[in-house]
Amino acid sequence: TNQRMLDMAIYHLSAQTIGRSAGRSAVAAASYRSGEPLKSEATNEWFKYNKQKHKERIIDTGIIAPKDAPDWCTNRSKLWNEVERVEYRVNSQFCREINVALPAELTDEQRLTFLKKFINLSFTTEGLIVDYAIHKPSKESDERNYHAHLMITTRRIGKNGWASNKYRAMDKKSWLKDKREDWALIHNNQCKLMGYKGLDISHLSLVDQGVFDREPQVHQGVKAASMERKGKNVDRKRK
Repeated sequence: TNQRMLDMAIYHLSAQTIGRSAGRSAVAAASYRSGEPLKSEATNEWFKYNKQKHKERIIDTGIIAPKDAPDWCTNRSKLWNEVERVEYRVNSQFCREINVALPAELTDEQRLTFLKKFINLSFTTEGLIVDYAIHKPSKESDERNYHAHLMITTRRIGKNGWASNKYRAMDKKSWLKDKREDWALIHNNQCKLMGYKGLDISHLSLVDQGVFDREPQVHQGVKAASMERKGKNVDRKRK
């Protein structure tokens, strides 16, 4: 058999909002996470987070859109400039970002398979576009700190373009709770299919799992870019 006994995997999935009210830029955020130089059409600023040291940590990037979405949705520059154009209000939310820990024990290809399964089952089926980037650990962080950033549009899209209203389901606590559960189920099912044992994770807290004799595991967050928008407004909280 192809079964391998491994240490218990770390569960981490958290979310944040990237929006104009906090002085943030979706174009800048996408540039940092992907390592791709992008220009803001609104301000004519270039964001170039493509230094070699940063790019070496980026394993894979891509954009996954609903099947009937226009072709331009998979062009990173067009996508996020279009988002900023449509979300024009001073308090607009450009996207919801989900950060998720990926199993360090797997190969790069296997981690990508996990992530695409999650994106296709949990987000594009709801009509949302996801711009993803998989990062490997920095030299300063835990060597197991493989993780992905998912920038998810807050408005659904179809063959006729953007929906007229925001996707309000995302504002409910139950939406994120469902995504946390989705990730645990997909993670565990994929591990079993690939022949891994001992990598099961749970979206439930230790107390909810009935475990009282173990310290919570910590996923060490990624260091934020020192400059995201003119060197300011960078969220340095753990993700």
